[in-house]
Amino acid sequence: MRKREDTAEGCRELALDDRARAADVVGSEHMRRTLERSAEVWVARAKLLERLEANVSARTEDQALEQQRKIERESNG
Repeated sequence: MRKREDTAEGCRELALDDRARAADVVGSEHMRRTLERSAEVWVARAKLLERLEANVSARTEDQALEQQRKIERESNG
C-alpha cells in the first residue's frame, strides 16, 4: 500500500489539512503562511503525481497494443 503522500488524493487531503490548520492559527502569521505554502506544495505534488500516472498508463497501453500487433503479425506471417 502506498503512503498518503505518494498518491494524488492523499496529497490533496494533506493540503486540506494544512489549510484547516492555517485557518486555526492564532497569533502567528509566520506559521499561518508556512501552512498555506505547504498546502500549495501538496496541491502541486498531487498534480505532478496525476500527470506521472497518466503518462505511465498511456505508455503501458501503448506497449500492450504493440505486443498485440506483434502477436497478430507473427500468427499471420
